[in-house]
Amino acid sequence: MLRGEVTVSRGQPPHAAELARLGPGEMFGEIALITREPTTASVTASEHGAAVLFLSRDYFDRLMQAVPELHSYLQRLSEDRLMDLRISAASYEAIRDDEDDADAIEVDVLL
Repeated sequence: MLRGEVTVSRGQPPHAAELARLGPGEMFGEIALITREPTTASVTASEHGAAVLFLSRDYFDRLMQAVPELHSYLQRLSEDRLMDLRISAASYEAIRDDEDDADAIEVDVLL
């Protein structure tokens, strides 16, 4: 991010879960570049005038080969973010299960 703010979310509205808000100096998309897997989140500018710097896969790969310290940093960052995603997904499922249980209780009471 060069300027502004973006929201990283997963899922479809209105049930999209916000994963993060990122601002200047932060990055996104590194997980897909490192794992070579499709992206699993959406990034939306939170304000008008947000600006990002785009780095193609080819240049990303070259940069990772040329700067091993950067490669190590991005590898750790992506592992941390993937762990956060797993934790938030488990929390989200637990909340949904609780809501489903509450709905079932309400239905039982109404019947």
